[in-house]
Amino acid sequence: SFPEFLRVPQEDSQNYIVSSALSVIRWAAVILALALPAFYTAIAMYHQEMIPTQLLLSVIASKQDVPFSTALELIGMLVAFELLQEAGLRLPDPIGDTVSIIGALIVGQSAVGEAKVISPIAVIVVATAGIAGYAQPSQDLGAALRICRFALVIAAIAAGLFGVVISLCLFVWYLCTIDSFGRNYTAPWSGGRRKNLSRTFLRRPLPEEKMRE
Repeated sequence: SFPEFLRVPQEDSQNYIVSSALSVIRWAAVILALALPAFYTAIAMYHQEMIPTQLLLSVIASKQDVPFSTALELIGMLVAFELLQEAGLRLPDPIGDTVSIIGALIVGQSAVGEAKVISPIAVIVVATAGIAGYAQPSQDLGAALRICRFALVIAAIAAGLFGVVISLCLFVWYLCTIDSFGRNYTAPWSGGRRKNLSRTFLRRPLPEEKMRE
């Protein structure tokens, strides 16, 4: 099921406080990896009143010399990030590391510092989402988040926060309609038991885990 994609087998042997904290961090990383670029795009394009004044002034100052729109910035950065990631994975380790370093220099120094093609806030948003995606224990889940991230950004460009919320609702609805080996894909969320829901995020002490449910 989808919640079990975030489970790590070694967690059962760890202290329940540490395991619970790591689980919460991992769920926060899912939200950041999936929705952060879309929410930034929607707020920057349609809902600037939601940004605190000082932060808004900082964002405006960073975008004054950038020739591209927020939408083109985010799409370009996401595509560049995916290209760098795929190049680093496909090439041998020494060359892959070199590609990552060259990509960081191009984006960090040239595109942002000298050429001012991309605003620093866009780099921060995309980099944060990318790093959060690496926090997932499942490669399949990480790949799904990368695809859905693009879809949410496109929805944000088209309709702002309304598009993001509608897309997330459709995403949840789709998850609720599919099964995995005869079991609901959203289990244990869809089991109707509060204990199952709480165990998705928190771990109980090992002495209380004597019975299998």
